[in-house]
Amino acid sequence: MRARGGVVDWVKMVAGEGGRSLWPIYHDYFFAPENAARHRDNLTEGAPGQRLRDDLDVRDGDVVANKSRFSAFLPGKSDLPKQLAARGVRNVIITGMLTNFCCETSARDAMMLDYRGAMISDANAARYEEDRNIGFSTVFHSFGDVMTTDEMIDEVLRPAEAAP
Repeated sequence: MRARGGVVDWVKMVAGEGGRSLWPIYHDYFFAPENAARHRDNLTEGAPGQRLRDDLDVRDGDVVANKSRFSAFLPGKSDLPKQLAARGVRNVIITGMLTNFCCETSARDAMMLDYRGAMISDANAARYEEDRNIGFSTVFHSFGDVMTTDEMIDEVLRPAEAAP
């Protein structure tokens, strides 16, 4: 992507700050108290569970965004849309985990905000194969494309068509 002038974006979930939840309804109603605290604290800025892995190829010029909800495109809950707008980005390629939670939700919201998007089938993961496939099916039916890494590379590296 970088070689073709694309922007690489890294999105981190931030669910807690200073021992408080940034998403109280989620933590208060969908978790037992001890599990809510563990989830919140593991996804607090700088915690091991929240940091990008050291073996990822994060470079100067890449976008690093934070989100406090499943979607990376939810206004007011993620700084990704603002960063993409500043660079004029209108097409997104979604990889990551979980396919049927954050990735699918991001693909849905991206389309609703007029981004063209694709999920990469061999670069998304879920707990179960069935969940993964349901996420792809939902996106493919109404919210974007689903393709393999090789298909996307072919699409990105295809020479631009000559102007008439």
